Amino acid sequence: MVINIADRQKLALSIIIVVASALLVLASVYFLNRRQYDIRTSAEDGNCTPVSNQIIISPSDSSLCLTLRGAVNAISDASQYTIRFQPGEYQIDEAINIDGKNLLISGDSESGSKAVKINLTNQINIKNSTVSFEWLEMKANTNKAVISGNGLKELNLQQTHLSNVGGSVLELARVDKVNIKNSEIFSSARAAQMSEVVDITLDNCRIHDNNQGIEISKSSGNLTSNIISNQSTDAIVINNPLSFIVDHNTFSDNRSGALTIQNTEGSQDKYFEITNNIITNNNSGLVVKNLNQDYLNIENNNIWNNATNTTGVENIIGENGNISEDPLFGPSFCLNQNSPAIYGEINRGEFMGYKRFNKPLCN
Repeated sequence: MVINIADRQKLALSIIIVVASALLVLASVYFLNRRQYDIRTSAEDGNCTPVSNQIIISPSDSSLCLTLRGAVNAISDASQYTIRFQPGEYQIDEAINIDGKNLLISGDSESGSKAVKINLTNQINIKNSTVSFEWLEMKANTNKAVISGNGLKELNLQQTHLSNVGGSVLELARVDKVNIKNSEIFSSARAAQMSEVVDITLDNCRIHDNNQGIEISKSSGNLTSNIISNQSTDAIVINNPLSFIVDHNTFSDNRSGALTIQNTEGSQDKYFEITNNIITNNNSGLVVKNLNQDYLNIENNNIWNNATNTTGVENIIGENGNISEDPLFGPSFCLNQNSPAIYGEINRGEFMGYKRFNKPLCN
């Protein structure tokens, strides 16, 4: 069969129309998804112009800024800025990149730490910056870390509730300072991974119901007055530590290790202090591997009812105030009056476990 020129032209036109229609359908689906997930173009970010070094983000008021991306991109220098979310629920489905900035990203302290809810399917990348997050609830479902930082100056988390069912909440490397206070990390594939951090502070936090807890490598810092419970695997692992203080924490019901400190790179000659902790009902309690005992101080801990209480420091129970007795917990790990974890005056901190603002008793 011979197809004449006119028929060929008609056939070619038909093919072009079919392809164009398919592209139009794909484009419609794409833009529908963008609207569904609230991914705005730069023109849709709202009014993100800083006023007195502050940007207000609203869930709906277009006279204000509407996206975190728009607020971050509106800041072009390293002066200190505040990005404040009004109470409401927000969706972030694109990567937020913060580079060379000094930011406080905050919810509304008067409305409480759960008044601003941010749902994420992507991550916040930070480098060469000082960034603080306060008074926020951030829930993610991504195989990326919610907050990723490599080479940043300082990260502060205060009054935050953080979870990521698909991956880590924090992945940080080569950071000068990390402060996590009065916060909660929960229901995540991994709570945090931190490497080469000069100064870590984890204080008065709840780390619970994660698949994996916190892994720290080649860092120094303080873990004080935290409740670390119900991890599916290891709760706290500190690899190749520099100086560290682990004081007044409660480790309970972690289905693998509670606290593991191990050195794999040469001799460890930095000071490590493990004091006033309660480690109970875990698969393994305190595990210490290849640390120089001359630089290790273990005092006034209650290590009880773990499948294996101690590894590498088997002889500490009965010495230096270390005991292995039922701590007699009440609700939320408070201590009953006759708890053996109280060994002196409470107002002087002479008790073991979570401090509860120096009020550890149940009543």
